[in-house]
Amino acid sequence: KESYPTIDKTITGVTGQGAVEDTNSANVAVGDIVEFTLTANLPSNLAVYDDGYYFEFIDTMSNGLDYIGISSVTIGGTANTNYTATPTTAGGQSISVKWNDISSETGAAAGAAVVVKYTARVTADAATGVSANNNNKAKIKYSNDPYSDGKGESTEIEVKVYTFEVKVIKTNAGGFLAGAGFVLKNSEGKYYKFVEASGSTPAAVTWVENVDDADEFTSNDTDGTLDGTFTGLAEGTYTLVENTVPTPYNKADDIEFTISASPKADTSTPDNGITVTLTSDATFSGGDTGIATTTVLNQTGAELPSTGGGKFSKIGRAHV
Repeated sequence: KESYPTIDKTITGVTGQGAVEDTNSANVAVGDIVEFTLTANLPSNLAVYDDGYYFEFIDTMSNGLDYIGISSVTIGGTANTNYTATPTTAGGQSISVKWNDISSETGAAAGAAVVVKYTARVTADAATGVSANNNNKAKIKYSNDPYSDGKGESTEIEVKVYTFEVKVIKTNAGGFLAGAGFVLKNSEGKYYKFVEASGSTPAAVTWVENVDDADEFTSNDTDGTLDGTFTGLAEGTYTLVENTVPTPYNKADDIEFTISASPKADTSTPDNGITVTLTSDATFSGGDTGIATTTVLNQTGAELPSTGGGKFSKIGRAHV
């Protein structure tokens, strides 16, 4: 009777600022390290392959993930190091782990689980938002005919990691306002600073104690947008702070908001997305998409204005 292996791929850990949502999705910040686990069971008719059994994991990541290395490999619960891994060093988006004859390995038996754990880093190329997820696909290639060297391939399985972004538009009573500088603060009172990749140092979203060391983005008078965005964010509670206030305007109120992510309620395609919720007393558009924008109003005079177009809670949900 013919028997062919199938593959399962899961996200089993996030080191950094993000978190695993379920086995098929995670929210992450740029610089986080994600652990992926590949699992497949050897066929029930393994013994009929007298000339050996070819077995290979083939894994392809998006540009937003960069391979670090293999953490562990087991066959039937027994640690194994007799595989061939490509690449042999960190870097890149494609990896292969293979055995020309896995049936000769300790622990190999009909139905035995073959498990590979590896890690990858979230890079500055990571796409933001729920629709432009950073996917990670895997399949297996295996012997499918005990009487020849024929090979078969499994159906590809996919998991996804997500990162988020916040934008600001600055206005005054008459239009767009230039020269306002904004910083972003996290729930620990530290400030956003994006570290670019340099040499062996990877890109990462970091948080600094001193606001003078933080990234500050400044508005223009063409469309009120800032000259940068707060990108590569994991879920969490944050506060937008107007750190540079154009004369003669008053400083805008700080804007606190919370980005929350959870597994998608629709379980018909369990490896296909998350739900994002943004809550704030200010108005945000696109909060449910993972790329949120708020408009901040400055006015002159003795009385400080409200910000974000009024005070209310906005909750948005996206299903992807």
